[in-house]
Amino acid sequence: MNFKKNFNHTFKNAVTGILSAGILALVFGSNASAQIPQTPSLKPKVYIGAGFSALTGPSSFTNNFGASLSFMGAVSLPLAGGFEPVAKFHYHDYSLANAATTLGFTDPNTRFIMYGVDGKYSLGPPLVPVKLYLLGGGGILNLKQDAYSIGTAPAILNFPAISSSNFYFNIGAGVDLKLGPAFALFAEAKYTTASNDAGSIGFFPVLAGIRIL
Repeated sequence: MNFKKNFNHTFKNAVTGILSAGILALVFGSNASAQIPQTPSLKPKVYIGAGFSALTGPSSFTNNFGASLSFMGAVSLPLAGGFEPVAKFHYHDYSLANAATTLGFTDPNTRFIMYGVDGKYSLGPPLVPVKLYLLGGGGILNLKQDAYSIGTAPAILNFPAISSSNFYFNIGAGVDLKLGPAFALFAEAKYTTASNDAGSIGFFPVLAGIRIL
């Protein structure tokens, strides 16, 4: 229970921080945005980040799994008007929550491996060092789960390993802080949903990292 309370507190603080920084970016850049046109740099950008992800559904997941460790890598190409397509890879690794282990679950090592493309739109003029951005897109989510068991001897239920691929969609927002001509920090949060045979899987990753170029 303490884990859930601490996680919820950290999660809310992370989302609030991203939104607050984005609002400051909009206020800071609003006066100059009409005077400085955004032109494409035509240089690819590389993103590397890590964070955590909270499951929002279905209940068979949220009742048994805690937050994941999450990693991402992406490459984008800035185009005109603050828009850039982003090719991305995400990896989320979920472990059983404490309550599930007390019921006799063995950890099935559940992973979400994701490939996709986002459309990213940055708000504010190019010279503003802090920018809010919006993003949305989709791709393929591969869910992998090792074989696991429930219960204790002699009443043990065994379940086989599974691997399934499904389409996913996501939408979110983030903040980009430029540190120099070749580096920037970023933080983003986005809601993601994917359909599978058991219904819809929902989760909310919060990631931060470094952008190169």
